[in-house]
Amino acid sequence: MEADAPLTHQDALALKTSLGQLESCLSLALESQGKQAINALDSAHDIVADLYEWQAAAPMPDLQAPLARIARFITQCAGSLYRDGQLDQLDEAQLQRFISRHGKSLLALDGVGPATARQLFQHGIFEAEQLYALSPEEIDRITPNSTTRSRLKALPTQDHQAGN
Repeated sequence: MEADAPLTHQDALALKTSLGQLESCLSLALESQGKQAINALDSAHDIVADLYEWQAAAPMPDLQAPLARIARFITQCAGSLYRDGQLDQLDEAQLQRFISRHGKSLLALDGVGPATARQLFQHGIFEAEQLYALSPEEIDRITPNSTTRSRLKALPTQDHQAGN
């Protein structure tokens, strides 16, 4: 499908199906706990990733902002599960997969790795924008490691200077 071409009936049906599945996954994630909620969020994440791919192949400007809001909502739900102890039942590999999947905004920052992302999740910081909003004093309270503190304090300055 070309960028400015109207949505075909087949594409509209596929979009409707995907959005219905996404709604079901998000509802299940919100209504359940533990592994069932984690699996539902993972499925919702996968559907959104597929919709982003579809959006890239057939750009629809009206779809971009809602997808971004849904992705942010999924990240916030994942962070809530983490903070509420719902991930305590996961082994280390599963927990790492969870952080890698739902902490992408943080992991995309230069100098933020899985251990730092996990620390940030523990403190309710799930996205780069939340990190940028922190004062230097708040960053001091989040991490005892002076090297990590220095990296985190420099991030907003580096990111905003880069024009992001």
